[in-house]
Amino acid sequence: MLRFASMLLLGLAGTAMADEESGSSTVEQRAWHEYNLAAAAQPGDAVSDWLLADLFAKQLKHSEDGIGLPVDPALVGRLVEERDRLVARADAALMDDPVMLAMRLPCFGEQRDDTLCAARRARLAELDGDNGFTALVLMTAAWGAGDNAGFAAAAARGAQATHYESGVVTVFDSMRARFSAVPDTAVPDIPLHTDGIGRADANAMGLFAAVASPPFQYFVQPCRESEGELLRNCLAIARLMLRNQQSVIDAYIGAELLSRHGTEADKKEAVARRRELTWLQHQTISIWGTPQPVDAPLVDAYFATYASEGEIAALRKLMRGLGRPSTPPADWVAPGSLGSP
Repeated sequence: MLRFASMLLLGLAGTAMADEESGSSTVEQRAWHEYNLAAAAQPGDAVSDWLLADLFAKQLKHSEDGIGLPVDPALVGRLVEERDRLVARADAALMDDPVMLAMRLPCFGEQRDDTLCAARRARLAELDGDNGFTALVLMTAAWGAGDNAGFAAAAARGAQATHYESGVVTVFDSMRARFSAVPDTAVPDIPLHTDGIGRADANAMGLFAAVASPPFQYFVQPCRESEGELLRNCLAIARLMLRNQQSVIDAYIGAELLSRHGTEADKKEAVARRRELTWLQHQTISIWGTPQPVDAPLVDAYFATYASEGEIAALRKLMRGLGRPSTPPADWVAPGSLGSP
């Protein structure tokens, strides 16, 4: 499952990047490769190292497989060299970086390695055990590995967590800082803005959107079927998800579980939270669905807030900048709800 980012803003950012990067010519494609290589040359952390390395690996593989335009042969050597350099740096930092560990748990599918999965799960719990999101990640990893005891242990730890930080801010901020460090004069064939979105923000959001979320179904399904202490622990994590300020999808998933199995107070809170988030999303779609462009400073402020506080805070910032309420009016009915137009 891909990380859900903000609505049409993500669509526009991804489209702005994809339209240019896919290019109609090798010249355009080469310019994008040069831009990404320029970003790789900037100072950065392990998260941006890994995401850029993964991008280069996919571009080289697609070229080799004949998907899209081939990589300019003159750039292949540089892409391979940068990929290998960045992978080495990211691997060196992996076991001390909880965000990286959460992104790179080899517990599922073709990448599954039970020994490595167990080692990384243990290290992640040690580094970031007070984070509800980390508990959720460890629960999904345990369930995927068929480790029921590990699932219950992670749930018990998550029930004691004091905060829920999904990595949304860390990952997007990492990529935004890396691309923003590329001088404006570098790669002049790549415009600084496309459809009002800066090239650094468009590229950062495009890569961020491709970051895989944990398989939430491995949290939701077993929690739905649980009872007793395990269910109580699941619901405690769901409350943290519902109240998180970084990610819309995590809040929705928490709301879904609480609506089915929570207390009456939980269910009331879940309804209110879903209504608030639906309002923010609906307003965003309505804004970007009009011919009138949003002012560039507001777009820049949106992405800056996303990078510092997360998706939900960024949506609220955008509403305030446009003079719209960030919470729904009392008489507002969500589209598709009973009584809506």
